Amino acid sequence: MSDSRFVRLARRIGAIEEELREVDKSMRLGATERSKRLQTVNKQLADVESGMETADALLGKIRSAKVRVSAPAGDSSAAAGTAAAN
Repeated sequence: MSDSRFVRLARRIGAIEEELREVDKSMRLGATERSKRLQTVNKQLADVESGMETADALLGKIRSAKVRVSAPAGDSSAAAGTAAAN
């Protein structure tokens, strides 16, 4: 093999190695980004699940609460009904 072919081949191999390093770097960055996104999604999921538990607890309290309904001001029929019941 002539020296010029050897030099071209060596340059080409060097260029390929550099491309492989770039690809490897991109893949590592991709994995890091995916990991960060997964952590974010898992945190959001935990927040949603916590919110659902809080909402369920509040709904349970609301459903079991005894609600007293008062008549609007000036409604004499409600007052009359209350007086008749007493």
